[in-house]
This record gives sequence, C-alpha cells and structure tokens, in this order.
Amino acid sequence: MNPHSLSLAENFIATHVAAAARELEQQQAEHTAAFLMAISRDRAREVLMQMLPAYSARLLDLIPLDIAGEMLKAGNSDQLAAILRLAPRDRRSRLLMHIPDRLAVRCRIKIGYATDSVGAWMETDILLLPDSVSVDEALRRLATADNIGDAARLPLVNENRNLVGVVDIKDLLRSRRRLPIEKFKRPPDGLVLQARTSLRSAMGHAGWQTSDCLIVLNQQRQPEGMLRHAALRAGLGIAAGETAADGNASSLRDFIDVYQHSLGAIFGLFSGHQRQLPPTAASLESGQ
Repeated sequence: MNPHSLSLAENFIATHVAAAARELEQQQAEHTAAFLMAISRDRAREVLMQMLPAYSARLLDLIPLDIAGEMLKAGNSDQLAAILRLAPRDRRSRLLMHIPDRLAVRCRIKIGYATDSVGAWMETDILLLPDSVSVDEALRRLATADNIGDAARLPLVNENRNLVGVVDIKDLLRSRRRLPIEKFKRPPDGLVLQARTSLRSAMGHAGWQTSDCLIVLNQQRQPEGMLRHAALRAGLGIAAGETAADGNASSLRDFIDVYQHSLGAIFGLFSGHQRQLPPTAASLESGQ
C-alpha cells in the first residue's frame, strides 16, 4: 500500500477511532493484524483499545510478541484485563511480561476474578491512607497520587492494611494540617463490597444511594480496588451478552461522504494489498 493511502487511513483513525474500530472488526483478524503492524504504534494502540475485547485478543495472538507488548503499554488495567482474560493462557503470560510490572500486577488481580464479579470490574489503582498519618501528610500523598479519579472518599487502613474507615477529601482540605487524620475517620459500613460479589447482587447495594464509587475488599478485608457505578453497569451489559458498540457502528456511515478517501484506504487493505504488509506472528511461526 502506498504511503499516501496509508496516511489517509491513519488520519481517519485519528479523528474517528471508534468508527474505524467497528469497521476493522468486520474484517478477517489476519488482515486487521497486518494493518495494525503497518500503521504507527500510536494509531494502532488507539484503535486496538476501541475494539471489542474478544476481537482484540484474537489480534494479539497474531501479532509478534514484542509489537503486541508495545501496543498494550498505553492501555489501562481495565482495558488490558478485559482483553487478556480472553487470550490463550500461555500467550497471556508472555504478554504480561512485556508491559510495566505495576500494570501487569493490576491486570493479574482483575483476571483472577470471574467476569460477572465485582473484582473483574474494579479499578485497582487506588490511594490508601494509613490511619496514623497527619492531615498534612495525607494531602501530600493525595497531591502526588497517580490517579484517584473522582473519588470523594479515600480508604483508611491500619498497619496490616485492613480497612478501618474512610475519610472525606473535603474534610481534609478544610481542616488544620497538623491534626491526625484519624480525627476525620468515618465508618466504612455501607460503602464496601466484596470482590467476589456478583455484579447482579452489587447492583442492589444500598451504598449506591449516597456514592458513585464503593470500596472493594478482598477476603482479608483489605481494600483491593474501587468499583464505579458506571463500570458496574457496563459489566452487567457485557455479562448479559450486549456488545460495547453502543451505536458507534452507525457513526462510520455518518462520515462516509467526508472521509471516503480514508475509508477507501482502509478497504484497500483487504482487497489484494495484504502482500505488501508486514507478516503476522502466525505467518512468521509457520515460515511463510
């Protein structure tokens, strides 16, 4: 495929990645894998993370391991766990070795839970505050945390990492900095879920009436993540057999007139141009 056509295809992906993902999902996995290897890594990552997890898992089995690992590095633990849990076990283990250790640990935790359980849909990147620190130290940790999302309350843990309470971020911001954080501790009751709880049971939890985010505990009563109500709904939809397309397929048709050249470049990949693309992992292993 000539560089101009490939550039048009990449531009389409950059501006309408979801629509491109829906179209590429309709193609044979071998052809899509070759296409992802031909375009830039950034564009490949973007479209891979927009595809349905089952299709992405098939693609990763066809792409050489080092390239597949590069494509996964930009994903978050939720996206990667959804994909990797559907990959063959031996392939999954090797892929996990090609992503950052911290991200791999989070993925392994989530993959260890059944798809229809709370643990599979929780966010594992959470900030835990020791109940022995001062407000000033808690705020320093909060300021340097990688990601707390829009959580309004943070878990407090003891020296054994067991949950002993929660603290409201607004209370910390309004308080005197030298006070012990324990003075602002609130009971965690009503704001916790067990990681192995089914999604259907979790939907009826009373905590959703006062919070959009609940703390997820493991069997040792240690915080292992947080479950957002939006993630719960998404999990229930997929468990019920719904797809993640949610109308995105129609967006491709909406842009056909404006981006017909970009679309033509993508379609051209599957009409006789495959021989010009890099070989997939499957063809390399077979010696073709």
